[in-house]
Amino acid sequence: ESEVFEHPLGSPSPHESIHQFDVKEFASKVQKFEDLIRSLKYYYEEVLGQMVIIKLPNSLLICEDPPTKDSLVEMDRLLLLILGAAVQCSQKETVIQCIKNLPVAVQEAIVIKIKEVTDNPTNVWTSELNDPSSLVPNQRDLMYVLLVSHVKKLVKERDEFARQMVGLSASAKVKKLRSECERGPEEGDGRGGGGSSGNRSMLMTSEMTHKALEIFEYKAKIRKLNQELNDKNESLAEASEDNQTKTHQIRKLKQENLQLVQEARNYKCHQDELDILQERAAKVDKLEADILVYKDKANQLEYCKSRFEDYKEDNRILTEAKVMLVEQLEQARTRCSKIFSLESEMLQYKSEINNLNMVIENDKIKINDLIEENMSLSLNTKNSLSESQSLLIELQSLKNLDTDSNVLAEQLGKDLPKIHRLEIENQHLKTELEKLQVEGFHALSGKILDLEKENKKYSLEVTHLKERINRETDECEKLEKELVHMKDKCKQHKGVIGGLKESEEQIRIEKDTEVESLKSQISCLRKRQEQSQNEQINLLTEENQKLTKDMTEIRRKTATLESEKKRIQNDLDTLKEDFSLESDNYKSTIKSLTNEVNTLKEKTLSLEISKEGLDSAQENLHLKYSNSRMEINTLMEEARKKDSEISSILRERNEFKAYRSKYDEVSKSLEEMNSKHKSLETEFNRTQRQVQNLKNKVIEVESLSSEVEQENKKLTKQNHNLKETANKVEKLEKDNIKHEADYDLIKRINESLTKEVERAKDGIELRDVTIEEQNSKFSNLERENDKLNLELRELQEKSSKLKEIEEETRNLNQKAVFATKTCITLREKLVKEKVMTENLAQEIDFINDSLIRRFGFDKEALKSNENIDLSVSNERVENLEGSLNTLLENRNRKNIFLENKVKELSEIKHVLQNEIELLQIKVMFTPSPPPPIVNPFSYIFYPGRWRGC
Repeated sequence: ESEVFEHPLGSPSPHESIHQFDVKEFASKVQKFEDLIRSLKYYYEEVLGQMVIIKLPNSLLICEDPPTKDSLVEMDRLLLLILGAAVQCSQKETVIQCIKNLPVAVQEAIVIKIKEVTDNPTNVWTSELNDPSSLVPNQRDLMYVLLVSHVKKLVKERDEFARQMVGLSASAKVKKLRSECERGPEEGDGRGGGGSSGNRSMLMTSEMTHKALEIFEYKAKIRKLNQELNDKNESLAEASEDNQTKTHQIRKLKQENLQLVQEARNYKCHQDELDILQERAAKVDKLEADILVYKDKANQLEYCKSRFEDYKEDNRILTEAKVMLVEQLEQARTRCSKIFSLESEMLQYKSEINNLNMVIENDKIKINDLIEENMSLSLNTKNSLSESQSLLIELQSLKNLDTDSNVLAEQLGKDLPKIHRLEIENQHLKTELEKLQVEGFHALSGKILDLEKENKKYSLEVTHLKERINRETDECEKLEKELVHMKDKCKQHKGVIGGLKESEEQIRIEKDTEVESLKSQISCLRKRQEQSQNEQINLLTEENQKLTKDMTEIRRKTATLESEKKRIQNDLDTLKEDFSLESDNYKSTIKSLTNEVNTLKEKTLSLEISKEGLDSAQENLHLKYSNSRMEINTLMEEARKKDSEISSILRERNEFKAYRSKYDEVSKSLEEMNSKHKSLETEFNRTQRQVQNLKNKVIEVESLSSEVEQENKKLTKQNHNLKETANKVEKLEKDNIKHEADYDLIKRINESLTKEVERAKDGIELRDVTIEEQNSKFSNLERENDKLNLELRELQEKSSKLKEIEEETRNLNQKAVFATKTCITLREKLVKEKVMTENLAQEIDFINDSLIRRFGFDKEALKSNENIDLSVSNERVENLEGSLNTLLENRNRKNIFLENKVKELSEIKHVLQNEIELLQIKVMFTPSPPPPIVNPFSYIFYPGRWRGC
C-alpha cells in the first residue's frame, strides 16, 4: 500500500513538472483567446450593432499543440470574425490598403471571406434586418426561413448542453462518493479506541470486511492507472519525436512550396508577356477597322457640315420670319389693348345714351305738362277774349246810345279797371307762351344735335372696327401661309431625321460586323493558345516584327487622322461660336416662352440622364488615365533612382577593382575561401533567378546576406591567425560580391521595370485609343443631342405659336359673342327708338296742329323740317342696321374660318407631339458607350468605392 501511494503524494517527477509548465502555458493561451473572442463579440454587438449567429470559436481546440482539422476550422472562424471587424472599424482604409498590396488571388479570397461576414445573415445578423417593414416580401420570407433554421439549431445545442451537464453532474457525484469511501477507513481507525469491545467486534466484522474489499479494489485501480500513465508518457515522448520529425518535413515542404510558388510566378510573368503580345496582335485588325471607321466619320462630318450650312440658312430665314411674327404680335397686342379701351368707351357711351334717354323721357313728361298748361291758358285767353269782345260790343253799343245815364257811367267806371287788368294779364300770358315755345324748340334742337353727334361717333367707330376686322383677316391669312411654310419645313426635317436614322442603322451594322470580327479573332487566338508555347513564341516574334512595322504605319495614319480631327474640331469650334451668337439672339425672344418650356423640360430629363451617364463614363476614363500617368511617373522616378544607385555602385566597383589589383598576391593564398565564396555565389545566383517580384527579391536577398554573414563570421573565427591585410581583402571581396549581386539584382529589376513601363505604355496607348473612341462617340451623341434640342426648340416654338393662335381665336370668339350681344341690344334699342320716334312724330303733329290752330304757324314748313329730320334719322338708322349686319356676317365668316384653322392646328399639334415622343424614344434607346474593363477587386478596395463590397 505504501508503494502504491508513494508516487502521487510524493515529489513530482520531471515529466510531471514539464506537464505542469505545458498546462500553464496552455491555460494562458486559452485565456488570451477567450479574451479576444469576448472582445470581438462585444465589438460586434455594442459598436456595430450586429449579432454574431455563427458558433463562436472554441479556444480549447484552437490551442491544441499539434494542430488538427477541428482546430484549423476554429482558427478559420476566428480569422473570419477578425476580418469582418477590421473591415468595418474606423481604420478600415489602412486595412484595405494593406489588403490591396497582396496578390490578386489572395485579395479575391479575402473579399469572399469578408462577404461571408457582411452579406451573409447565417453568420452575422445586421441591424438593418431587424426592421421587417424595410424588407421586400421575398427577403422577408427568406429571413423567416433562416430564423426557423436558427431556432432549430439552438434547440439542438440546448439539448446537447443539457445532456453534457447531466453527464458532468453524474461524474462529479461519482467522484464525491469515491472520495467519501476513501475517507471512511481513516475515520474508522480514529474512532476505534473510544468504543466498547462488543461494539468494536460488531463494527470490525461488518465494516472492515466491506472496506477491505473496497481498498483492494481501489489499489488495483491505482496500479492500473499508474501503468496507463507510464504508457501514456512513453507514447507522449514518441509523439513529440514524431512531431519534431514532422515539423522538419513541414519546413522542407514549405521551402519546396516557396520554390514552386516562385516558379509559378515566373510562369505567370511569361504568360502575361504572351497575353500582351496577343493583345498587340489583336490590336492590328482593330486599328485597321478604326481607320475605316474614322474615314467614314470624316465623310459624315463633311456631310454634316454641308447640312449645317443648309440649316444655318434655314435658321436665318426662320429668324426673319420670327421677327416679322413678333412685330405682328406686338401690333395685334396693341390693337387688342386699343379694343379694350374702345369697349370701355362704348360702355361709357351706352351709359350716357341711357342717361339721355332718361332725360328725353323727363323732357317728354315736362312737354306734356306744358302742353296741358298751354291748353288751359289758351282756353283762359279765349274766354278772356270773348269777354273783352262782348264788353267792347257793349261799350260801342253804349257809346252809340245818346242817352247816358249815371248808372252806366258808374258801371263803366267799375268795369274799366277790370278790363285793363285782364288785358295786362292776357299780354303777360302771351309773352310766357312765346318764351315757352322758344325754350322748347331750342331744347329739342339741342337734343337732336347731340343725338346726331353721337350717331356720327358710333358710325366712325363702326368703320374703324370694320377696318380692324379686315386687317385681322389679312393677318390670319398670312399666318396660314406661314403655317403651310412651317409644315413644309417640318416635312424636310422629317426627311433629315429619316436620313440620320438610316446612318445610325448603318453604324450599328458596322458595329455588329466589328463585334463578329473580334469574336472570330478571339476564337483564333484561343485556338492558338492551345498550341505549344514554343510555337506561339516563334509565331509571336514574327508577328511582333510585323506589328512593329504596322504600328509605324498606323501611327503615321493616326497622325494624319489627328491633324484632320484637329481641323474638324476647329471648324466645329467656329460653328459653335456662330451658333452661340445666334443662340444669344434667340435668348432675348425665348425669355417670354420660358413658362411654356418648363413643361417640356421634364421630357428632356431622359436625354440629360443619358448625357450624365456618358459624362460619368468619361470622368471614370479620365480618372483611370490620370492614375496610369501617376503610376508611370512613379515608375520613372524609381528607375531614375535605380540608375543613380547603379552609377554609384559602378564607381564603388571600380574602386574595389583598384583595391583588388593591389591585393592579388594575398588572394592566391585564399583560394579555399574563394571556392567557398563561389559556391555561395552559385547559390546566390540560383536564388536570384528564382526571384522576380521586387518585394520578394529584397526579402530573400536580405535573408541570404544574413546567412552569408553568419557563415563569414564562422570562417573568420576559424581564420583568426590570418593577417589583418587578409581580413581587409576578405571584407573588400565580400563587399564586392555583394555589390555585384546587387548590381545584377538592380539590372534585372531595371529590366523588369522597363518591361513594366512598356506594358504601362501599351496600356496607356490602349486607354488613349479607347478614350478617343469614346470621345468620338460622345461627340456624335452631343451632335445628335444638339440636333434633337434644335428640333425640340422648333417644336416648342411651333407649339407656342399654336397656343397664341388658339388664344387669339378664343379672344376673337369672345369678341364675336360680345359683338353679337351688342348687335342684339342695338337692334332692340333701334326698335325702341323707332317706336319713340313714331310717338314723338305723333306728338309733334299734335303740337303743330294745336299751334297752328292757336297761333297760325306755317304747317307745310314745319312738316318739311320734320320730314327732313325723319329722313336723316331713318337714313342713319338704315346705315347703322346695314353696318351691323355686315359686321355680324364678317364675324360669323371669321369664326367659321378660325374654327377650321384651329382644327387644322390641333391636328398639326398632335402630329408634332407624336414626333417629339418618337425622338425621345430614339434618344432613350441610343446605344451608350461600352463600360471600361475594370479589375474586379479594385471596385472593392479603391477609396470611395467601398460600397461595392
